[in-house]
Amino acid sequence: MAKTTDDAEIHTDIRHQTDEQAFDRFMQRMDSLTDGLPKPTDDAAGMQLVIARLDRIITALEKPRLTPEQTLWSSEQIANWLGASKQTIEARVVTRPGFPTALRAVDSKQAQRRWFASDVMEWARTTAGTLPASRPGRRRKAA
Repeated sequence: MAKTTDDAEIHTDIRHQTDEQAFDRFMQRMDSLTDGLPKPTDDAAGMQLVIARLDRIITALEKPRLTPEQTLWSSEQIANWLGASKQTIEARVVTRPGFPTALRAVDSKQAQRRWFASDVMEWARTTAGTLPASRPGRRRKAA
């Protein structure tokens, strides 16, 4: 069924109204997030406030990030770094002899294991090329 010009105009008008409503909701949400904060103004005091906030943001962003020696990885993070699945890492990599010893935050078998990123990286460099290959899929019966 072919649309008439009126149908297309109505559809466009409805979409435009929906976009405006979505924008209004977005602006209300932004206003609610900044409740209690001074609004930007053209006066010098307002500009000083904005500059002070920007200075705090810049200072926070310039703080040094953790080094690999300070970072603990989960098996999922190791999997992402090595490009393998979490299941492969847990079943076939961290169980290998020579893999770095895991840390547990508490003395419980249920506690998640963590490894220092630097230890994992060093282990991967020294064992390059010996990571387990993926297992072949299950054979299917011929139809």
